[in-house]
Amino acid sequence: MRNSKEIIDYLNEARKRQNISISELSRQVGMAKSGVSRYFNHTREFPINRVPEFAKALHVKPEDVLGVEDFDKDDVKPENVAERKMLVAFRKQTAGMSEDDQIKFQRSLNKLMDAAKDLNSLGE
Repeated sequence: MRNSKEIIDYLNEARKRQNISISELSRQVGMAKSGVSRYFNHTREFPINRVPEFAKALHVKPEDVLGVEDFDKDDVKPENVAERKMLVAFRKQTAGMSEDDQIKFQRSLNKLMDAAKDLNSLGE
């Protein structure tokens, strides 16, 4: 998941691609231009609860703004309760991490899971 700066950078790129001014975006999301400008100048944290409004105004999906996958629309779905719990645990552990740190975390987790499989096969 993206942090506040990354969300604003994503929204700013979408805004520029579509040639939408901050004034126009402010009107579309029902906010004062000064408030939206503070987000885009990185002087105010972007509130997650505003993602749907900004996504709609910029014709992008909220999950793309946040940098998360939409498991309901993709083929990647937890198949059982255990997988869902693992996904929730992964998200909790990686919340707020940079993308690079998330990748490092995932690599470490993969090594840990490989070791667990090896231990499990010894017990069979």
